[in-house]
Amino acid sequence: MLGIDALKRAWSIIVHPGRVSKTMEPVQALKFFYKVAAIPLIISIIIAGALALVTGAATAAIAVILVLLGVLVYIPISIVVSAAIYHFFAKVLFHVWHQPFKYTMTAVLYGVLPELLFIWLSVIPVVGRIILIVLAIWSFIVLIISIARQQRVSGWRAFGGILIPVAIGFLVILGILFLLFLVGFLLGSGTLSSLGATCLALPGYACTSVSYSSGYLTVTVAQVTGNNWASVDLAFVPAGTNATTASYVPVAGGMASGAPVTVSLPVGMHSGSSAISGAIWASYKLTTSQAAPYTAEIATATT
Repeated sequence: MLGIDALKRAWSIIVHPGRVSKTMEPVQALKFFYKVAAIPLIISIIIAGALALVTGAATAAIAVILVLLGVLVYIPISIVVSAAIYHFFAKVLFHVWHQPFKYTMTAVLYGVLPELLFIWLSVIPVVGRIILIVLAIWSFIVLIISIARQQRVSGWRAFGGILIPVAIGFLVILGILFLLFLVGFLLGSGTLSSLGATCLALPGYACTSVSYSSGYLTVTVAQVTGNNWASVDLAFVPAGTNATTASYVPVAGGMASGAPVTVSLPVGMHSGSSAISGAIWASYKLTTSQAAPYTAEIATATT
């Protein structure tokens, strides 16, 4: 009968993984996988059909489609890819395991059998999926035991071989996140800028792309206070001078929170051969009817 022998063998593997030593070639392993999957898939369709009477045909159809895609496409691909990753790190790079790839793939196949045999639980809302979570733990235990048997190593070496790529992947993700955070921080604080210039924003503001030419400091600034400014004038205040005497430049349309604007601000008396150092100030109103503007220092800038 369709898949019965394969199903019996699969049950024996998940109940007594430590007694299984047979190794399959990759193609043979995939054939065994599909033979085992046949009856669980049929059960899934039957249960989904029964649930359709209660939950609706559309819900049941979606559940069946997801199971079919998972069993026929996703799980077989994940078996091959996972086995390749484990094998590359554990055998090729770190020499934790020593047997050829077919041994690793056989073990990974055995590791998915507990969930595969009960894949029909996934079409049962809530309870079925909770049981599958428990089965996932047993699948991991079967995987470790199977790798230990197939690779002829201890359980700890089997576990270590699985852990290596997981740990490396975790560190890579942390590294990428750190780089993204660092770039975002530098962009947000304005320490990345053009022509060797720097602009360090104060909290609640952003400042980037600073350059100086012909008596004007060109800079891109933004306010991220959460309030939109109906009107705003900006000024560059050289170090040692007063913000009230600076030449303010109006920004057309005001400044929405989080929306950067690029302005050219006069720097006043300045020799082209000397460095510029000072602060960028804003004089702004939250509404056009506001009587007196607020003033705030946005950033410090040097060139």
